[in-house]
Amino acid sequence: SDQGKQVPDSAKFFARPTVLLFGFEAMSSGEHDAMIASGLADDLRTTLSYWRWFPVIGPEAISWKTAQETDLRAVAGELDAAYAVTGSLRRVGNEIRINVGLVGTATGRTVWAENFAGSLEDIFAFQEGVSRMIVAQLEPQIAQAEAARIQRTHPASVAPWQLMAMADDVDRKGGEGYGTRESNFEQIRLMEKALEQAEDFAPAYARIGRIYFRSALLGWLDDRKAAFEKSLSLTQKAIQIDPDSWEAHAYQGIARVFGTRDFSGGRFHGYEAVRLNPSAALARHAVGCALECLGYPEESLEHLSLVFRLNPNFPGRAAALGNLATCEMLVGNRDGALDAAYRLLAIAPGYARGLQRCAAIFGYFNQADRASEAMRLLFDAQPGFDEDYVRATYPYERPEDLEVLLTGLRKAGAFNK
Repeated sequence: SDQGKQVPDSAKFFARPTVLLFGFEAMSSGEHDAMIASGLADDLRTTLSYWRWFPVIGPEAISWKTAQETDLRAVAGELDAAYAVTGSLRRVGNEIRINVGLVGTATGRTVWAENFAGSLEDIFAFQEGVSRMIVAQLEPQIAQAEAARIQRTHPASVAPWQLMAMADDVDRKGGEGYGTRESNFEQIRLMEKALEQAEDFAPAYARIGRIYFRSALLGWLDDRKAAFEKSLSLTQKAIQIDPDSWEAHAYQGIARVFGTRDFSGGRFHGYEAVRLNPSAALARHAVGCALECLGYPEESLEHLSLVFRLNPNFPGRAAALGNLATCEMLVGNRDGALDAAYRLLAIAPGYARGLQRCAAIFGYFNQADRASEAMRLLFDAQPGFDEDYVRATYPYERPEDLEVLLTGLRKAGAFNK
């Protein structure tokens, strides 16, 4: 009997939907255009090596043929690929435009399509940058498609990775910033269900750790210290199970900074998250958040700017904008800080952490009317906001950075109640 036999990791991995990467088609006829298209597909395949969630079949499996040269659905069917990534490239002079699509092979319908444009002044940097942006946007699109498929088909049993796809969908729909308390706790329920099926499912521990971090920061649980400790414990467990879990490293890093003021540990785990998955917008956001607190706002801005290049629709964009706006304030860039604060206020007028940063920036740069508006919205979202909260949840290693934030909030009238 096969009962009780352990399923190999490879079999578990290929139980997930497989993605087939086609060769990229050169739509222009320049001398080097076909080579550029081939190089981009090769770079994309290399970047996908960081992607550990869905199996990827490279274009060498189909002799580097493009989608135009084959019957996409037939080829994908032979390789049992649920999704196909197709692409084309067109060059005019020194400018280049790349079209990328994600196709559901069962229906032949396009799930997602995007255009990327740039210059060939540095072809290698361009190829690397574009491939990272493509990968960063592919993963959430496939997860969203899988969540929709699960809801549509209602399978008798849902595997742990499918529950993760459902949790990702809940996170996306939870709202700007860190989402609602309800959407986050629904993700915990889904991840606990995943752990009932696979007690060593590292992504579930990392995700629950992420939510305990958010709970500590936003006051969703009464005991902030215990919530941070829970986040540290869960993300550490994920790392013990899977040392290459970039999401666990990301939240281990910022939980150390915010929860225990372990700045060196926070720096290490933040960099480790980016090393393991440089294409993940979440990893860039986490390390940017840590570096802001560590007193490196210039370096933080480098990572935070990449968040929006990698994924313009990043679910945590309001939170990332808050970090970006504050770092711009810390380096003295008035226009950059105000621009980010305006964008943040426009998309997330109910997000308390964002409103705190907006109020500080508007106050610091003498935008009295905007500061008053931000404070009104902040007290609606967080009636108990006070200076003690700021000192407890903004763990700046450099006292002067905390003083800049407090100065802006004082000028905004934050502590006049």
